[in-house]
Amino acid sequence: MDKTAFVLLLVFSNIVPLLAWGSMAQRWPRRKQAPAQARALHNAPAALQKSRVGYIVRNITCDGGHPKKTKYCVFPELCSCPKPKQEGYTRSPDRWYYDNDAKECQRITANMDGCNNFDSEDQCQMHCMKEEWLKKNQIQ
Repeated sequence: MDKTAFVLLLVFSNIVPLLAWGSMAQRWPRRKQAPAQARALHNAPAALQKSRVGYIVRNITCDGGHPKKTKYCVFPELCSCPKPKQEGYTRSPDRWYYDNDAKECQRITANMDGCNNFDSEDQCQMHCMKEEWLKKNQIQ
């Protein structure tokens, strides 16, 4: 094959799909899935939201989507998520999660996805045990 023909074939094979799908991409924007923590915040049970320490936000969909009943929700709800499951052998660094039963941050060695997943104990305490964290760090 001639070099010129090969170059033209290469150029057109890359340009034609862009021309064909470029106008479609403007009409059909790609939907992005919400991050795992945002999904967990949306799906957290309302019963666990009452006892969490954090920022209180008025939200009309807190009670399971009934817009007539308004309720105060606590943010972040990610502390309400259950303990992550440990499956098999993992070689990941230690992570931290908030244990709702023990009411404290605990270390876990697992490859964790989703909510209730923190890099350090301090970060976990800052999000889920705010009052204790403020006292520990002497922040007024």
